[in-house]
Amino acid sequence: MPLIKHLTDQGKWIQNWYANDSACTAKFSNLKVWFQKLCELGPDYGYHPEPKKMVLVVRATEEVEAKALFGDLGVKIVRGHRLLGGFIGEEEDMHAFVLEKVKTWTSGVGVLAEAAELYPQAAFAALSKSLQFQWSYMQRVVPNCESCFEILCNALNDIFCIPGNLIPMAYHHFDLSATEFRDSLALRYHRPLLRLPALCDGCGSQFSTGHGLDCRKGGLVIQRHNEIRDALGDLASIAYKEVVREPVVREPNDREMVPALVADRSVCGVWQPQATTFFDVRVVDSDANSYLHRDVGAVLSSIEHTKKQKYSQAAETINASFTPFVVTADGALSLEAKTFIRHLAEKIAVIWHKSNSEVLGYVRARMLFAVLRATNLCIRGSTVKWRRRMEIEDGAGLPYLPE
Repeated sequence: MPLIKHLTDQGKWIQNWYANDSACTAKFSNLKVWFQKLCELGPDYGYHPEPKKMVLVVRATEEVEAKALFGDLGVKIVRGHRLLGGFIGEEEDMHAFVLEKVKTWTSGVGVLAEAAELYPQAAFAALSKSLQFQWSYMQRVVPNCESCFEILCNALNDIFCIPGNLIPMAYHHFDLSATEFRDSLALRYHRPLLRLPALCDGCGSQFSTGHGLDCRKGGLVIQRHNEIRDALGDLASIAYKEVVREPVVREPNDREMVPALVADRSVCGVWQPQATTFFDVRVVDSDANSYLHRDVGAVLSSIEHTKKQKYSQAAETINASFTPFVVTADGALSLEAKTFIRHLAEKIAVIWHKSNSEVLGYVRARMLFAVLRATNLCIRGSTVKWRRRMEIEDGAGLPYLPE
């Protein structure tokens, strides 16, 4: 910093420093004065300029004058050069520089597309977390370079599909199989799923995506519900000590023919200290025929209202509260579910000593991946109950076998 201050002269030149790399913009005469001062003062501050490593960017009409002033110093005189990830110089040279970068990125996209055959989620994470950042930066710092990206756009459209971009980590349950990843993309963008069975193995009806999400024979819909219930419980147990699965909200009354009322989860201390809150999960296919002409928000709100009518009064009689947790098959949360997720993230952020936004992103991702897996289970899961083979290790059971 002291060296930069000694070299500052706003009326004659403009400096640009990045770490130990120096740059200056000025008229040739002033630029040479700046350079001489840099060579003179630099060593006192541990900065030793090397003219042979320096580049002077000039216009074509100024090249002769530049060589006359700086030719004896060994400075390389060019019409364009890379600067801080961007480019400075003639437009023709700029386009050539960007195009060379774009060819490299296009080649990288092709390599990732090959990897995506087996690991689509990991391949896209590499694309969106690495390559995409590189060309996005280039587009910000180099003006009027859009035409150079045509081959890259074609490569992305032709050989790579663009979805959501969490890095696959098994420890946090963010890893999806290749089939799960492709199916989640198809559902998100309303594309047909590949290699679906012709018939449902639960009820024998013609199989489709909608049928798989709604068919109640075979138990897959219940397993989908339980997957999200368990994910909700796992997250709640991080912030709260007393988390119970399938708590009884109301005991059965045989005399009055009133059945028992059981919720999915109960958590102590959510909205009030020492007060219990019951949660009941509902997964809804918002693309089903009965919901096609209704807004997703309205569908979720309607189901929340139905849940409250069923549970709220019973919960209040035992000094508890009720919160419905409604989610669509593609991961859209109801209003009260979003409110609880935000509240839960704030609690976990305090425990983990992390920012609210960081933890909120994590909690949302955990729930989203639970929904994706649960949805894929309904589409790709099997309802056939396979019989286990009889295992006899020591022969003790032989007398009981039929002859």
